[in-house]
Amino acid sequence: MNVSMVKLTSFSDRIEAEMLKSFLVDSGINVIIHSDDAGGIDNGITAANGVFIIVPREQLEDAQVLLNEYLNHSVELPPE
Repeated sequence: MNVSMVKLTSFSDRIEAEMLKSFLVDSGINVIIHSDDAGGIDNGITAANGVFIIVPREQLEDAQVLLNEYLNHSVELPPE
């Protein structure tokens, strides 16, 4: 089965991308992070080229809604 993947967004740093990935995965979205950082050796490459958040095409709309919530800080945190 081939799944069509599309770029949702990109960041200039991997930490922010990993935070969004965690949020999306916790919300049921499949996520791949793609970056060219020479295997983690050269973070300067990542800043120049970006870190891409890739999601399945069929989850893109839901992922866009969640991305907007994440970027606007309107995500409700669970009670402690």
